[in-house]
Amino acid sequence: MSPRHQSILAVYLGSWHSAHRPARAAAISEKMYKSRFKKWGLAKNTKRGVQGVPRPTRPSGHPARTRPKSKAVPSKSKAENLPIHAPVGGVRPPRPRLLQSPEKLRRQELTVHSVGTYISALFQSKGWVSEDRFALAPPGGCPDHGEAWLELDDRVFGASVLIESDSVKDGFATLDAIFQSLQSLAAFAEPHVMVKFWPICHRIHGICERMGNDQLLYGFLGFFHALVRLGLGPQHPMSLLLDGLCRVAHDDMMDTLRLGYFKSIHCLGDMVGGDHAIVLKMVSNYIKYWDKQGCDQDRFVANFTHLVRAAEARSGRCSEMAIRTLHSFTYALYYNSDDKALCSQLAEDLLARTAELPSANGQIQWSIETQSYAFASRVLANLALEKGDRAGWCAYLNSAISRLGTGDRECRTRAVMLLEDLKAELLKWGDVGGWQRLEQRRSELLSTLTT
Repeated sequence: MSPRHQSILAVYLGSWHSAHRPARAAAISEKMYKSRFKKWGLAKNTKRGVQGVPRPTRPSGHPARTRPKSKAVPSKSKAENLPIHAPVGGVRPPRPRLLQSPEKLRRQELTVHSVGTYISALFQSKGWVSEDRFALAPPGGCPDHGEAWLELDDRVFGASVLIESDSVKDGFATLDAIFQSLQSLAAFAEPHVMVKFWPICHRIHGICERMGNDQLLYGFLGFFHALVRLGLGPQHPMSLLLDGLCRVAHDDMMDTLRLGYFKSIHCLGDMVGGDHAIVLKMVSNYIKYWDKQGCDQDRFVANFTHLVRAAEARSGRCSEMAIRTLHSFTYALYYNSDDKALCSQLAEDLLARTAELPSANGQIQWSIETQSYAFASRVLANLALEKGDRAGWCAYLNSAISRLGTGDRECRTRAVMLLEDLKAELLKWGDVGGWQRLEQRRSELLSTLTT
């Protein structure tokens, strides 16, 4: 690591391991937070909004407001007025929302403009192409960090699972490693950034909600911005995007991220086609977390059906490509459709294709096959529970927990998540003995994750 990178890390991270104790997130001390924010170069907020949520401080160098904020006046004619166009991949444009302030509009315009400039330049000037409907290819001689960004997203999810399970120390140790791994990615402009950046922000925001404090998200944005500014320069579109997001007010953050994600889907769809596997996966994630009604279901299902068939014809039913595409399709149907019969059929197919999981030295390894196996097991368990089939529900989850519990660290983290599912239902049923046995099992698994 270069001295400049060391300096950036020191400012934004400090010593995570010494600051985070294995206690409930809600009970983390105020003293610890103040110390952490100071090392990140962030100010601890004292003012809170009407929901009791901390607001970001005004960036240095910005003059104080000299007149009171004007209140939003309902008006059917005032929409966001942002350069977002026709539906791509079956996803509809966001519904118009009332403007809250000129400052909010400026930040959102900067976000949309920076995303458009970033993606367009990669394909129109830098030489990125889509050789097929499943992947993106860099220009000759340039590296491709698509797998690294996929892994980063998985690890953020794993950190959120640990924190949700009250294993805060291990969750923040994972986040520490994630922050540091950004050093090898921030200096490269590539479309995978716009694919995974928004879901990662959403997951970190979820951790902030769990902790009752939003400064982790601002710390992530600030740290990433410092690295990008160092690697790509202060006027690069990604640097401008991150600088603008660092200045977005807390109340406007999720809406601004939503617009950035939608613009990313639209721009990538323009470049590679709305039926591209990556675009359809982004659409699926977008409508799950940001806009439940924002999808043309028939078109969406038709696109995914054709894509699965193309993957099978190209590389076989149990190939990584076919499994990844079927996983995305099943995910999309489970979270965004009421067609339970089709969803169950897809999940059963996915489970059958992942009967053999990759391993090294006898230990199951986390991969798209393992992720698909875990997801299909959870979907089928939940669908069985909806039908009142408790035995089937337990069988699916217990089988997955047993297999994943002997795997690598990421596999064991997912086993903890499935154990939480079991525990929650047993508590509802009043099965105290069963709950206690699962709690012991969960504690034993968590102990293997200690770093």
